[in-house]
Amino acid sequence: MPTKIKVLGFGKLGAGATAVYGPVAQGKCAYVKSMRFVNPDTSPRYIYVQVQRSGQSARYVLASATSIAASGSLESASPLCLEYNDSLLASADTANIIEFLISGLERDL
Repeated sequence: MPTKIKVLGFGKLGAGATAVYGPVAQGKCAYVKSMRFVNPDTSPRYIYVQVQRSGQSARYVLASATSIAASGSLESASPLCLEYNDSLLASADTANIIEFLISGLERDL
C-alpha cells in the first residue's frame, strides 16, 4: 500500500466554494497535514474552509469567515482525514487574492 507525501492543492482561492483537494479517488484515502493561506493584499480578507463528505452537506473545519490580516498568513496544522469521494472546499471573500498550499499524504487502501 504505497503512501505518497505530496502537495495536495496549490493556487488562489475563488469567491465560491471550490474543491482545493478532492474528491478522493476510489481505493485511496488522504491525510491533510497542513493548510497555509497567504493574503498578499493591503486589506484584510476572509476565508471559508469546509470538508464535504460523500453525499453529505459541507461542514466548516475552520471558523466561518476566518480573517487573514493584510500581508498576513494563516496556517492550520490540525490534521484532517479524507476518504473516498470526500473533498476539501475553500473560498475567499474576494477571488484570486488569497494564495493557498495544502500538503499531506495520499495512501492506497
